[in-house]
Amino acid sequence: MPTVLVVEDSTTDRRVVGFLLKRAGGWEVEYATHGREAIEKIEHSAFDLMLTDLVMPAMNGLELVTAVRQKCPRVPVILMTSRGNEGIAMLALRAGAVNYIPKRLLPRQLVEIVTRVMSLVARPRPNGPEPGSVTELRCELLLKNDPEALRAAIAYVQEIILMAELCDVGECTRVGMALYEALWNGLCHGNLEMGPTPGVEAEKEYAAMFAHRRKIPPYASRSLHLTVA
Repeated sequence: MPTVLVVEDSTTDRRVVGFLLKRAGGWEVEYATHGREAIEKIEHSAFDLMLTDLVMPAMNGLELVTAVRQKCPRVPVILMTSRGNEGIAMLALRAGAVNYIPKRLLPRQLVEIVTRVMSLVARPRPNGPEPGSVTELRCELLLKNDPEALRAAIAYVQEIILMAELCDVGECTRVGMALYEALWNGLCHGNLEMGPTPGVEAEKEYAAMFAHRRKIPPYASRSLHLTVA
């Protein structure tokens, strides 16, 4: 079972995050109260994902993200903070985080984002070609309006990236996250002509519209074109 390390100095917030993850099921959860403790844990144990607060004693979240990228780049890091703004999000992504969640949105978004990140973690294919064996490759993918088709395409692109040794596993996961966002936006706002993602009160209606438009003209005949070169 995948293991998530939650790094949070607030006892209350630590319990909230742990409760949300355990209620959803599918993950083991361990905790650290500050960045230095988290570094000690990842040096001695294997983790599949890290969730960290931004403001902590000894080592803040951005410093921790940078340290994890250096010491264990395969572990994706998601930053959590109550100081939600685009500037912080950009700093987190530049430091090496794969995503960012304002704490006020944890009940609504935490499980969804953790699930998505775990599904997009780059994994070298067992018994596949040796890293560095791909020297040149170009392909064009035609994708249906199906989230599973997007994930399959991203996994294929990540496999190519790793075989070509264009970046390490951690950076390849970040590429997968960015590609997912681009393809998802193309699917929802392009092919299906849906508006911005609504608030929590309208999520069911939005999901119903998504499912309906995938099946009816003119939306159903549209596709996404992805070129890898």
